Amino acid sequence: MVRAEFRDVSFHEVGDVVLFEGLKEREPEKAKPHAFEPALRAAVAQGIKHGTMDAWQVIVWVNLQYPEDNAEPFKLVQQLVGSPVWKTLPHDVRAVVRQHFGAVANEPVHRAVHAAINPALVCRELLSVTNTTDLAATAAALQKAIDGVRRAPT
Repeated sequence: MVRAEFRDVSFHEVGDVVLFEGLKEREPEKAKPHAFEPALRAAVAQGIKHGTMDAWQVIVWVNLQYPEDNAEPFKLVQQLVGSPVWKTLPHDVRAVVRQHFGAVANEPVHRAVHAAINPALVCRELLSVTNTTDLAATAAALQKAIDGVRRAPT
């Protein structure tokens, strides 16, 4: 995590996501969803339903997202990624969606590969071992981590 100060605005950078501190208190008008977001969300949902969508609609909709209201947009992104429309969108549009929504915007195949190569997931049991864990449980966790690494795609 990177912490930075820039022109009296303090923010944390976590990966590609920037979380502004105190934005609601300083500028409440900027800390709320855009008025056009519901209309564009409906347009994206219609595009998924009809099987055609303009790339600009997806990019504008993504740029209107508000970080504290993610439940509906995440569901819509999962529908978009699972729909035939997803493969017809230009690469740069899909990259914008993936950058903003992260793992939610990955196709199921990519999620499976990511789960198989992600050390935090492959070694989950090993990472949970503490100083008080017994030897048998530690050995089993180590064996499971080794097996997961061996099965991971290269």
